Amino acid sequence: MSIDHIYSNELAESMIRNMSGFLRLAGKQDLLDGSLIVDLCCGDGTILHELKKLYPTTRMIGVDRNPLKRYSDVEYRTALITATQLSNNRAVVVLSVNISDYCGDSFEVDDFFNEVDRILTPGGVYIPNDLHRKKLIRPFQRVGYRPFMLDYQ
Repeated sequence: MSIDHIYSNELAESMIRNMSGFLRLAGKQDLLDGSLIVDLCCGDGTILHELKKLYPTTRMIGVDRNPLKRYSDVEYRTALITATQLSNNRAVVVLSVNISDYCGDSFEVDDFFNEVDRILTPGGVYIPNDLHRKKLIRPFQRVGYRPFMLDYQ
């Protein structure tokens, strides 16, 4: 087993715990069954693969400009995270991991948030898991959303 695989599994477990906690606090645990979860900058799709085990009726789409298509239970889309080509208002949950590492280099933060807003359903939730949250707090606040969980109602 490679170091990358171990890191990915630990990260997936952390993201799943965070997501479950956010949804429980928001009273939205029941959102996931039969819905759509999108992971922006999905890498190999480990987080979605692990979530699929918990929510087998939920559709999982990973978006990355170069996805590593590792799991057959994840749909992969090759696209920029600021232009996913996904339908409007379809995702109940949008996830991202450490996207702040790419802010300003690969994409602009406002373009990213506009895309998240476009693909989320009304009442959907954006859940970032980011080591450098401070880079993201200001854009969240500027557009009027709460840091660390965006609730679109």
